[in-house]
Amino acid sequence: MTTAELTCAGWSAAELMTLQERLAGLLADQCRRYAAGDSSLPRETAAELLCSLRYVLGLEGRERPADPRPLLREPLEEAFRREQAALEKRTAQARRLWQAACIARPRIENRSLTDTLAGIGAFWRRYDRRFFAHEVPGDIDYQLCLPAPERLLGVDYLISWLSRLLAESRFLNCFDRRAVVRVLEGSCPDYRGLHINLFEPVAVNALGRTLLGLDPLDLALPSEGRARLAGRLRALPAEAGERELRAAGRTLSGGLALDRGTAWYVEAAAARLWPRVRAALPHNDLEGIFLSL
Repeated sequence: MTTAELTCAGWSAAELMTLQERLAGLLADQCRRYAAGDSSLPRETAAELLCSLRYVLGLEGRERPADPRPLLREPLEEAFRREQAALEKRTAQARRLWQAACIARPRIENRSLTDTLAGIGAFWRRYDRRFFAHEVPGDIDYQLCLPAPERLLGVDYLISWLSRLLAESRFLNCFDRRAVVRVLEGSCPDYRGLHINLFEPVAVNALGRTLLGLDPLDLALPSEGRARLAGRLRALPAEAGERELRAAGRTLSGGLALDRGTAWYVEAAAARLWPRVRAALPHNDLEGIFLSL
């Protein structure tokens, strides 16, 4: 939590000063450990060590931020050791998610996905929980449909990113590979080499067929079906469009018997589609959204 956030949470100036002084003492200890006898450190390195401390202690970059008030009372070294142990467990969780993502990835070639998973694999060998726990791989190039929150750091970011990738992969694996490839070729002929998301065009066509009451597994959406979709969605009040798409995402997820996390992802992606649909409806053109195959 930033100083402004702590102030909004009711912290007094004296409490903020106490926390800053305690963090400064812990940072000095970390700098000495990292320098291993060297008398000075570059300012940039010290700033990175402080960011790592704040992340480990739960002050920033965590999916579930820790309550910072105990840091005003308990020895920070003890808190740091306890949170380091918790971080080790989250690191193991992130590695399991990465292994699951490698196994579950669809049998569809995409360079950025391949390179990103390989980069995360290499990251485990250099990840330094003791001094630079906040770092994330710098080569995550694959674009998710629903990006992981940028406020997250370290393995918390990786847990979120990999969980979302797993949801996309589990969804895609419900469909015949040939049908998926047809959609991808219609969306982006060079889907193998470009930095595109594999999930979104498939999910959109499956959602369109669901809205029309058709079997989503086919993925084909003829032009007359797209016209029917436009008529149905145009008739909705503006405030009802997102609800309609989210409900269709829920129906689609139920029909595919998706797990809860993947179902949430599909529903959220469906609701996120509404602004694009709303902008296209006045022009009677959903061609750039729902692909005719």
